[in-house]
Amino acid sequence: MQDYNTIVNFKLEEELVFEDFSLKFVKYRTVPGPNNAKWTMKFWDFEVYGELGVKQLHWSSGTGRITPLSFTYNNVEFRLILKILKTNKPNTPFTFVELEKDQLVIQKLNK
Repeated sequence: MQDYNTIVNFKLEEELVFEDFSLKFVKYRTVPGPNNAKWTMKFWDFEVYGELGVKQLHWSSGTGRITPLSFTYNNVEFRLILKILKTNKPNTPFTFVELEKDQLVIQKLNK
């Protein structure tokens, strides 16, 4: 079982079991920008599943600002974090940790 707030390695179609659900990375895709733009958006597609069925998650760094993807499962809020992990210890400034391309963090926000 994987722990929340911990860096976890993932790979395509591998089941990661957390306390409240399982998570699977199912696809990496590139989507062209609008109006024949020269840039593309990259998406990491995940499935969250458990007692309540399957929920699709689509994470992207968008057009440059890298933020976590918030989602709810079984009335509990979570964050899926890829690329950049922002950490904070009491009485210290924020620290940024660059995650590897096959690493993620799940944060559980409420119980």
